[in-house]
Amino acid sequence: MSYVDLAAAIREAVQAMRELKQQLSRLEGFLREDLSWRQAISKQIRNQKERAQQPPAAPAPARAPQPIPQLTEEDVKNCVRGVGLDPDALLSIVAVNNEIMVTPKMYLGDQWAAANDALKAIGARWYPAGKTSHWKISKIPPEG
Repeated sequence: MSYVDLAAAIREAVQAMRELKQQLSRLEGFLREDLSWRQAISKQIRNQKERAQQPPAAPAPARAPQPIPQLTEEDVKNCVRGVGLDPDALLSIVAVNNEIMVTPKMYLGDQWAAANDALKAIGARWYPAGKTSHWKISKIPPEG
């Protein structure tokens, strides 16, 4: 083999090595990317396994029921005072079990409408019964 042929063979070998080096560099980049992806997947799987092995979180403790404020005779009086009427002079207000019974002490005439509107605003219902007519109000206000 001549020097010319040997030089050409060396050039071809060097060129082939350069191409092989480029291919190896691309393969190395691909393998690094693949390894990074596999590590991320493995981490996700480990986290899921750890979460699956943990006991379920205890439910939040139930809040203690809040006491419902109850309507009082004084609340009824204040309501009637709010429309300019004197509840002590005009009305008998008595709590009976879970209700408050409001009975006119006398004929109210034109004042009945004002008293009725004020009492209805706090949930009163009028029961017409002649001289024993009265309003009834639940001590426990309706929800809403």
